[in-house]
Amino acid sequence: MKETAQDIKQLYNELQNHKQGFLSFYKDVEDYITINHPRVMGGDMPGTARSTDIVFDSSPILMSNRLSAALMSMLTSPSSKWFGLTVNDKRLMNMQAVKEWLVRVEDVIRESLDNSNFYQEIYKIYVDLVNYGTACLYVKPSNRADKELNFSARPIGEYVVTENEEGIIDTVIRKFEFTARQMIMEFGKRYVSKEVKEAYEEKPETKFEVLHCVYPRENVKPNKMNKANKPIASVWIQYAEEKVLRKDGYNSFPFVVPRWVTHAGEMYGRSPVYVAMPDIKTLNEAMKTLLKSAQKIADPLWSCPDEGVGDMTQEPGGVIYYDAMTSAKPEPYSLGGDLPITNQIVEKIRENIGNVFYANQLHMIQSDRMTAEEVRIRAGENSRILGPTFGMLNYEMLGPLIERVLDILSKSLDTDGNPMLPTPPAELADKELKLTFTSPMAKSQKYHEAQSVLYTAQSAIEWSQIIPTVLDNVNWDEAIRLVGDSNGTPPTVFLDKEVVENVRQVRANQQRAMQEAQLNEQQAETAKKGTQALKNASSAEKTLRSD
Repeated sequence: MKETAQDIKQLYNELQNHKQGFLSFYKDVEDYITINHPRVMGGDMPGTARSTDIVFDSSPILMSNRLSAALMSMLTSPSSKWFGLTVNDKRLMNMQAVKEWLVRVEDVIRESLDNSNFYQEIYKIYVDLVNYGTACLYVKPSNRADKELNFSARPIGEYVVTENEEGIIDTVIRKFEFTARQMIMEFGKRYVSKEVKEAYEEKPETKFEVLHCVYPRENVKPNKMNKANKPIASVWIQYAEEKVLRKDGYNSFPFVVPRWVTHAGEMYGRSPVYVAMPDIKTLNEAMKTLLKSAQKIADPLWSCPDEGVGDMTQEPGGVIYYDAMTSAKPEPYSLGGDLPITNQIVEKIRENIGNVFYANQLHMIQSDRMTAEEVRIRAGENSRILGPTFGMLNYEMLGPLIERVLDILSKSLDTDGNPMLPTPPAELADKELKLTFTSPMAKSQKYHEAQSVLYTAQSAIEWSQIIPTVLDNVNWDEAIRLVGDSNGTPPTVFLDKEVVENVRQVRANQQRAMQEAQLNEQQAETAKKGTQALKNASSAEKTLRSD
């Protein structure tokens, strides 16, 4: 693609047209779910109070928030280890130096994430995924000396995307506003337009629309490592004036764009809210009607005769005067209707919405008397139901996220000027690292694999009471390593196989030496006893002869 302002602006407008079909849904999300958030589609000033005239039931909002929080706790909890690094070569993974280096790199990544705004921003990503079906996280090096990483969740109305031939999003164009002062600070007076310079002198808070286009470059010259020749292009333009503000690039794609689920031919995801929206609208209308009916029952209409009744009052303790001669009393007017049935309908709609938001699956522990094993079984069942969604998130979010973080850290220095990442062992030269997931949900997905190994081992031990040789069929070393991996045990816990063999060899040699020593001792004792017996026999013979 040509890196001209006109071409980028034209591409943005084309991609914006592809997004039009989702805009009405995004507006519904803002009206019914994200009512406390700023409008991502624009139209509100910051801090504007949003109207909630059409929202009469908050349960879908609570379900959406609960699912977002659950996703974060199950996939990227800050209190647990949720990822690991490995290599495909099992021989290398049995080397202690390789395992220690991988663990150290994991620690550096984890510390850098903890030291950044990652967990604050990743929650916003889960919220966008649950509600809009598509989210966008901008990952870049931090400008602060005490931090390595900076994350920014971008609102759904700010960006458009497109995919490559493999269905992977590789192009993001953002359209947002900069003030004249911000543009001067970001790009310098030399590169901004005349309009920006004039506004900066007179009204520095005047806003201008800016496009930031990030896409893969087609013709990269490997012998040139300048910013304009990096594999990922980054072009900033002033939208209205079609002026290029900056051209540079990235070594890795800086945006992480996960989607909840996609349909053939669509680049934007569909969320649980998308499925639940008809029921959400119906629920709010039903609650609106139910509230009106309840209000009329609590404060009913009154049926009064034309004459004989004084002024009506609805105040507590009020007095109503009527003509006792005619018995013309006011009476509450019954409108009919069946509130219990209406309540049942409302609860059924709530149940349907809850199923869409995995309410039953997320409510794992029903009783405080459940054992740890029962909890793990329930978690395993949930992982099968939620597995497809988590597989999508692992592929489109967590994998690209760690790859981007690794790329940034590989070029970062600590406060002492040393590389952030330790030097890899020589054995890992030109070896590609592989990301593994060790979050609670990932462990749950491996739970049944570990259970099958444990069940087989238990059965083998039980059968060995009848047929001792049955234990020879089990590779116990591989079994315990597989169970440890399924439970997320750090690889450094297990010794290298060579070390294990050496330990066993030393133990066998010690046992052999002890057996030989015992045998020599027994032989010496036997010889001693034999010598003594000969002496005793000789002495007895001499005594007989003397007699």
